[in-house]
Amino acid sequence: MEQTPPPNIIDDIRAVMPSSILSYLPRQLRRDEARDIAERQAATLLRLLDITKPPVEIELVMERPELVIEFVWQPLAGVTEWTGDHWKIHVNADYDVWQAREALAQKLKYILDDPFREALYPDWSHHDSAQRRPESTEAIAKYFAGCVLVPTPWLIQAREKGTHSVSGLATLFHVSEQLIRTRLCQADLAPNCWRGYTRCVCRKGRQAITEQVEHLAANRPALSGAQT
Repeated sequence: MEQTPPPNIIDDIRAVMPSSILSYLPRQLRRDEARDIAERQAATLLRLLDITKPPVEIELVMERPELVIEFVWQPLAGVTEWTGDHWKIHVNADYDVWQAREALAQKLKYILDDPFREALYPDWSHHDSAQRRPESTEAIAKYFAGCVLVPTPWLIQAREKGTHSVSGLATLFHVSEQLIRTRLCQADLAPNCWRGYTRCVCRKGRQAITEQVEHLAANRPALSGAQT
């Protein structure tokens, strides 16, 4: 009996992209729009791989016939290319295990977005090499990787069940502590993340400016009298 080939999950995840509107937009996607799409792509990937709890076995994509993953040494690391019947992904063999898992998820994002590259990233055409990716592609790929490896609902659930330390969460999700810190900030679950720090700095800055203006206003008559 002939077996039915497994579905191509790349095509299924690409269907999440609102591609019909991209060519009409007179602008790039805003960061919040790009992040929303990345979150939906990540959720679809987990559903298709039937992953329902941490740690996320991103390594399952290595078993997909449409993907071939090779661990290589620099300078070949970082390559993602279409060979005609499958995608080839090179991951730096010098990465630690956490970096390798994150890199695999990031490179998957490049593949997912490839048909829409020029609409999503006008400054990165298909004639440019992978090494010339603009910073915007790197940032959204890292965000996608975080959503895949540490989904926000699971992160919230883990904390509700009592795992609060960064090291404990990193162990649970099989990721680096740095990625956990990043995801806690992105999910607004960390009181001292950079966004909170920025708000604090801005608030203190506004307060300092207000105090200086009030001081100048209070002393203006005295200064005028001294000059006459």
